[in-house]
Amino acid sequence: MASTESSSPGSSYSGGIDRPMLLMQGGPNTGETLALSTSHTTLGRHSDNDVVFDEALVSRRHAVNMETGAGFSIRDLGSTNGTYLNDERIGEDDRAIENGDVIRLGGGRTMRLSTVGPATTDVVVDTRARQVYVKGERLEPPLTRTQFDLLMLLESRKGEAVSRRSRIRCGRNDLRATSATTRSSNR
Repeated sequence: MASTESSSPGSSYSGGIDRPMLLMQGGPNTGETLALSTSHTTLGRHSDNDVVFDEALVSRRHAVNMETGAGFSIRDLGSTNGTYLNDERIGEDDRAIENGDVIRLGGGRTMRLSTVGPATTDVVVDTRARQVYVKGERLEPPLTRTQFDLLMLLESRKGEAVSRRSRIRCGRNDLRATSATTRSSNR
């Protein structure tokens, strides 16, 4: 699954695979993706970074993702709160990152590296418009809010078990929104 948020369709990585992406997890940008479209992608709080995070625990120039001959690597740029790869704090040496690796900046912002092959790009999610496209066609009827939230939850936890409680929570959020709308229209 890909997102139209920041990824660029048609870009290709070695061997015909779409460029690797970072999938945002947690915070206001959950579910958004960022294609690693350059050989050098800086991450941090300052506006001159390629990817800007407006969060107190993220340093002005926090980390950098770099394309190598064998794939991608990440390096901490001397940040105050550290860069973590799969819950292990990394130093200022390059660390190889692979599909499914979890990167965390400081104490909060989490991203998962995803290398997407051509077969999986049949489904595209536009997170801003909350629309799903299958093989280029918009899904009709569109997903309900609960279904869309569940899709985003499953995508953010790709490769992990998702608890029943988390799945149910998606439905409850939709019921609360529906109840509030019904109450306000009955007044």
